[in-house]
Amino acid sequence: MTNTVKKSSKAKQPAKKASVPDDDEDEIRLVRFDDTAVVVGGFAHLRLIAWDDPIGVLACSVLHTTGVLELGAGTPVVRPLLEEWTQACGRARDLRWAMLHGLWKKTRPIRVYSASLDPVTAIELQPARKAEFAGIGFVGARVIAIPGYLGPDRRSLYPGARQPFLQDEKKLVPAPGLAPGDEGGASQLTGVVACSDGRDVVVWGGRMFELAGERFVRTHDFDLEITHSAGLTAVTHGTNGFFTISNGRLVEILPGANKPKMVLPKETFLSVHPGPGATMFLVATYRTAEKSALWVYDPDTSKARPVVPPKDVVRSTPLFYVSARNALARLAGNNDGTAGQSVMLERLQKPGLA
Repeated sequence: MTNTVKKSSKAKQPAKKASVPDDDEDEIRLVRFDDTAVVVGGFAHLRLIAWDDPIGVLACSVLHTTGVLELGAGTPVVRPLLEEWTQACGRARDLRWAMLHGLWKKTRPIRVYSASLDPVTAIELQPARKAEFAGIGFVGARVIAIPGYLGPDRRSLYPGARQPFLQDEKKLVPAPGLAPGDEGGASQLTGVVACSDGRDVVVWGGRMFELAGERFVRTHDFDLEITHSAGLTAVTHGTNGFFTISNGRLVEILPGANKPKMVLPKETFLSVHPGPGATMFLVATYRTAEKSALWVYDPDTSKARPVVPPKDVVRSTPLFYVSARNALARLAGNNDGTAGQSVMLERLQKPGLA
């Protein structure tokens, strides 16, 4: 069975074999699924924008298309969401979605979707004035959009001159307490972290803020630093704070702390992603990207173990692990040619930890 997200209406082509991606087909499609894996294929620059088990949001900047992967309890489905590229995505505690759409447009819309990602019921938020956004998320029930210039390639984030915007019904207004110049120097560390104790931490250029009443206040007197281009990644398992990467180091940010707590200080890391149970998965970097390695870290025991990447994973593509259907799963980029790409979600009952 093959589900597709079409870019445009074209004459129907003969059915393709679901097990073999076709580099020339303008679509995001379900390539293969069985008891061990779900593979979604598409054109070049296919990216998984968000993953919140059992739903994934995939976008292709070449086709200007966004699709939704639904695993659920039955047959996986890929369905269309919008004929537009989705740059960033956030999810509220009530399971609504906020998405920043558009790639080359001067004005890129921000839409809020229900938990089911029904495009018919989505509402569009209008900024009070023209602004370029790079990060998006929720603070409580309200959307916050964080500014940034995405560069000529529309993917490299640079510092923004304007302040973040906060949702006020169907408008986005300047966020009180976040003025231009309040951001730190780590422009790529921008986003929102939903902590397990109910706090929502806004990270703007590496500086951390929280909403106190109707005004944002800075909650830590130190900044996060960046030495890699992976952007802001964070995990909140087992703590009232969160784990993230600062200056290539894994650190734990605790409420009220006056400095980050170092974890595995002898290693250098690119990113941190949720794993099954109380574990986290880290991509550790050594001398070159080709020698990067994946580690699983258990905060309860403070021990890390390496995970051997599958042979078919292209090292230059994003590689991390996620929790799916109560089993360990691999989420990785795959290249089948100069144009075709696929995103694989593989359910691993035996994760093969070294």
